[in-house]
Amino acid sequence: MQGPVVDIIWNTVAVAAQLAFAVRFVWQWIVSERRGESVVPALFWYLSLAGGILLSAYAFMRDPVILVSAAPSVVIYARNIALIHRANARALTFCAIAAICACVVGLWLFGPSGSELLSSYRTLWHTRSELLWFVFGCVGQMVFFMRFVVQWIASERLGKSVVPVAFWHFSLAGGSMLTVYAIFCDAWIVPGQAAGLIVYMRNLMLVHRADRVTKKRDSISRSTHSIAEASDLRLAA
Repeated sequence: MQGPVVDIIWNTVAVAAQLAFAVRFVWQWIVSERRGESVVPALFWYLSLAGGILLSAYAFMRDPVILVSAAPSVVIYARNIALIHRANARALTFCAIAAICACVVGLWLFGPSGSELLSSYRTLWHTRSELLWFVFGCVGQMVFFMRFVVQWIASERLGKSVVPVAFWHFSLAGGSMLTVYAIFCDAWIVPGQAAGLIVYMRNLMLVHRADRVTKKRDSISRSTHSIAEASDLRLAA
């Protein structure tokens, strides 16, 4: 199904998804600055889930490059919400998977046919340069998606929702690649990607600052302990 009205609808979906992603990091940034360290509030995951569902629908119809990480990420967003609310962890995860399946079935039933969809995908690479951009975008998406794989593994090991420092490194690397891809190939996702880069860098700064403070505190603690031990030895002598 094609036409200007349909294009407006899907572009609106894309903008709404990017808005949800941008707001999640703005809020995460505000909370982190207030606490003086990198933290991820629960609202971050709710906004991620909403944006992920919208972006997956848009990507399915318009940009398969974005679909590489958008759809699987929805499950991880839901899993983090489940870990935050342990009472219904399995139920929430199951509901997320069911929601994705329902979206896929709905798009399959009411969206374009498989041949039409594949035909529209092939139009993404008429030339060699377009094919290279497609590959570049897919690699960027895989790097970007790895941040949530790392985060998911760390969370499952600890039994709670946590964000390791590797999450921000993958975010910065993948986000940079996707921003470049978006500028040349899909302008509708530029705002969310470009805005995220500032937040990723700021979180890395907060993480490293917290590490320096911790190391300094440990160093002072060890020095104090050593002085106390030396004093005890002199008193014993």
